[in-house]
Amino acid sequence: MTGDIQQRTLWTLMSLGLTILLTGCLQVGTAMNNKQFPADQYFDEPMVAFLNAVKRNDRQQAQSVRDQGLDLNINGREGITPLMWIIMQWDLQATELMLQLGADPNFPVKYSNRLVGVTYSQPLAIIAGGNNTALLKLLLQYGADPNSTNATNQRPLFKAISQDNWEHFEILLAAGADMDAVDNSGANAALHAVYVSRYAFALELIQRGSAPNLISSTGGSIATNLYKVESDSRMQFGPLLEQIKALLIEKGIPYPPPTPAEQREIRARLQTQ
Repeated sequence: MTGDIQQRTLWTLMSLGLTILLTGCLQVGTAMNNKQFPADQYFDEPMVAFLNAVKRNDRQQAQSVRDQGLDLNINGREGITPLMWIIMQWDLQATELMLQLGADPNFPVKYSNRLVGVTYSQPLAIIAGGNNTALLKLLLQYGADPNSTNATNQRPLFKAISQDNWEHFEILLAAGADMDAVDNSGANAALHAVYVSRYAFALELIQRGSAPNLISSTGGSIATNLYKVESDSRMQFGPLLEQIKALLIEKGIPYPPPTPAEQREIRARLQTQ
């Protein structure tokens, strides 16, 4: 596979909310250096000169180029942003310099194609859940929205849950992450946790006050997913799921729950009220 095809694949995955390659790079600490990921493949001058100066941590040169009227918050070819290019160099000092010089930590990567149209992913929604906690904290320090979104409207909290990253989970909540923000399917973080079998996160969120009764566009809910596991003799309904079930019943949520079809009707009625 050529380098160009690899990068196109990366941004296609981003556009679908499946930031597998990028997340993998961030988790293992793999930088995409200039030879693999050259700035001039995605940007024109003077942005290329600016980015290379930032990468060298040459503040004076970078500021000189910026002061000529350079807009740091743009989408280059394939929709990549200057900030994301720097982030992918795996250099915290260069990333902070980029932010200090005016890069918006919430400006999204953009991708468009015939299948999904135009989609956006903000930096925090891309890097959350990886192993670079310093980068997560840095972006938040410079104003990244803890409720940033990716192409499917999932939040950083969803990524922390999917990656079983309790440290990022706590950092994001402390920074103001909304436990009940929903993705395109109507799932909040607790329901997402159940979908990806991260039941400890679901229990924690419900105990902290997250809505336990949201119904997704498919008619799914925490209760329906638990009941499916409990009803399947091939699956183990362990103590953690028993705790969630007891908590749902305590909160007055019907269990066994209505069918997904019935819940879709309930959801439709609630949306018209």
